[in-house]
Amino acid sequence: MPTIRVRDIDMHYENHGRSDAEPLVLLHGFTSTGQKFDPFLKQLGERYHLIVPDLRGHGRTTNPRDEIVHADLARDTGAFVTALGIARAHFCGSSTGAMHLPFLAIEQPRLIHSLTLVGSTYTFDDHVKEKVREVMASTSPERIQDLEAKHGETHGPGYAQTMLNLWADSVFRPDELPFAPDDLGNILCPTLIVHGDRDPYFPVRVPLAMYQTIPNAELCIAPNCGHDVPGGSPALFTTALLDFLERNPFADQVG
Repeated sequence: MPTIRVRDIDMHYENHGRSDAEPLVLLHGFTSTGQKFDPFLKQLGERYHLIVPDLRGHGRTTNPRDEIVHADLARDTGAFVTALGIARAHFCGSSTGAMHLPFLAIEQPRLIHSLTLVGSTYTFDDHVKEKVREVMASTSPERIQDLEAKHGETHGPGYAQTMLNLWADSVFRPDELPFAPDDLGNILCPTLIVHGDRDPYFPVRVPLAMYQTIPNAELCIAPNCGHDVPGGSPALFTTALLDFLERNPFADQVG
């Protein structure tokens, strides 16, 4: 379970799958860890070299700051893969793991061969802000215990509430996700958008707008599924992801 110094953090990550295959970077969402992808490692690893980090301030990755900013997560991710000696990779992110990838795709497009954006958005509008208020007002003791188990070993007791506060702060911070739909037209790599039709945070109009403005995008809507598509529709998630990756191998990239 290696750790590498990336910018101002010590980033924990794991390698799985085939070391001789195309790299696939799997990026979890806010309040989660790289273990989010454990159920998929065997199947995905049969065809790809899987690189699974814990994001800044999550799991076993440190964070010397009192904030977590999506643009910084993108720069962390770019510095991370570069430090590993990876010139380009497939990137698959869930929730915040996906939301920070447009920054990376626009700022460092040569690193990205393909994007898979799961349960993502390009903006934090009034709808999602209201949902976050509801969640923050009704967090259960069981949820707190789960977060402590995931993050407390590295970040200390009481970090669960800190993490929830960091999550809410990111949603309410002005210009946290500064994109208009037209900005996404600058993402030129093959892009798969996977979204639950019952996502409580980001209604289907959000991935539809992304699909309509990213030039090489595909859209997969998971029926009867909420925000967590990998957890709610695991078979559809793996089928859609593998099909997309197989149709977009490195050999097809020009330039």
